Amino acid sequence: CRDFDYVCANPPYIGEKGHKELFRSTIELYPYWKEYYLGKMDYLYWFIILGLSKLKEGGRLGFITTAYWPTADGAAKLRKYILGNAVILEVIDLGETKVFEGALGQHNMIFTLERCSDAQKRKENRIKVARVKREFEGKSIKEIVEKLLAHLETYINGESYTDEYIDIFPSPVRQGDLSEEAWYLVRSPELDNILRKVNKTGQQIGKFLHVGCGVLTNRDAVSAENIKRLSQLEISKSNIKVGDGVFVLTMEEYKALNLLPK
Repeated sequence: CRDFDYVCANPPYIGEKGHKELFRSTIELYPYWKEYYLGKMDYLYWFIILGLSKLKEGGRLGFITTAYWPTADGAAKLRKYILGNAVILEVIDLGETKVFEGALGQHNMIFTLERCSDAQKRKENRIKVARVKREFEGKSIKEIVEKLLAHLETYINGESYTDEYIDIFPSPVRQGDLSEEAWYLVRSPELDNILRKVNKTGQQIGKFLHVGCGVLTNRDAVSAENIKRLSQLEISKSNIKVGDGVFVLTMEEYKALNLLPK
């Protein structure tokens, strides 16, 4: 069914970390979503794909989501789907603006997509970007957000605009320059010019040095790589399986569990 003119939503913000069973059961119930599954993804990615798939040609999708998916490793399949099916009209990075009461660590964005089967039009599209730099004053989140949205509405249709609250500009890259790799859409043309010059004058450090992770905190689950470090005796004795939780307990916490000796 592709007959919707508009789709708008605030999809659930649920990451795969700590919710693997939700993702597994969804794929089990609806095998279609296996094609768009990728490790470390967020549940909202499926909502974007679903919404876009329901639009008629020229239909528009407007979502408010977390701001991380344009660069997240787990969103590669989402980015590929968008590039193959839509024109990215607008991206509004809300920055530090608090949008939802009680939600922690908010970095949100609003974006608008248009269903488009014309590959050339998608390739040549220049994305409109708005970046919020400063919050408006207000007695409540609702008042602050309403002031911001009214301000954005006043200037969003212009070519470019800047003041103490917002920057509006065309993305320095065309949609055709994007791939399923990370999208850096909200950097200004001025910053993009600087980065291009830096890129031309030097060599990437990865060409002559090995780049690896530094000190990592303890994993919260047993991985296929972790379990290789254990002997078969340890694995069978404690019935350890990939995906089991890893917990660090104090002696007091351990004693409070009243675990039976094996």
